[in-house]
Amino acid sequence: MRESRNMLQYGTSSKGDCMSIRRAEAAAQKALEIAWDEKFPIDPIAIARKISVQAQEQRYAIQMIGVSNEDLNGASGSAEFSATDGYICKFNKDEYGARSRFTQAHELGHVILNHVNEETTLLRDDRFINSDARETEANAFAAELLMPKKHMPTLLKRASSVSSLAQELGVSVSALSYRLKNLGLL
Repeated sequence: MRESRNMLQYGTSSKGDCMSIRRAEAAAQKALEIAWDEKFPIDPIAIARKISVQAQEQRYAIQMIGVSNEDLNGASGSAEFSATDGYICKFNKDEYGARSRFTQAHELGHVILNHVNEETTLLRDDRFINSDARETEANAFAAELLMPKKHMPTLLKRASSVSSLAQELGVSVSALSYRLKNLGLL
C-alpha cells in the first residue's frame, strides 16, 4: 500500500477470495481511520471527499456523483478513471437510501482497491452476477466501511432489534443480517 496523510490505494490482488476479503476489509478500516468522523451512519461521500488516490504519479480526488437509472443503463453504480477527471464513482440517485449508500461504498471500494486505474478505466457490473472477484472484494469493502467489524458487537448489544440497528447504520436489514451472520454475531 502506498499512503500519505489522506491518500489510499491498495494494489491488485491475485490471492484467493479469503485473502481478497481481508485486503478489502483492511482498506475500508484504513479509509475509516483516515476520514471517518466517528458518527453513524457512515457517509461514503464524506469519506471519499477526504481521500485521494495515487495514479500515474499524480494524486486524484474521488468524485461521487448521483445519476439517473437511465444514465447507468439499469446498473446501481460505476467507477471510472480518466487522467483528466480523476476518479468518478457514479451511483443511482433514484434508489432508496440504504441501497444507494451501499452502492456508494461499493464503488468507492473499486477505486481504493485499484480495480479502476490507467488500464481498466471503467468498471460497471450490469450483469448482476457476483462471480467476479472484484465485485466480491468491493462488497466486502462496502460492508466493512458501513458496518465496521470492531463496532458491531457493541452496537448489536445495545440495539433493540436488527431493524433498529439497520436504521441507525443506514443499511438494509438484509445487508446487516448478512454482515452479522458473517461476523458470527447472529
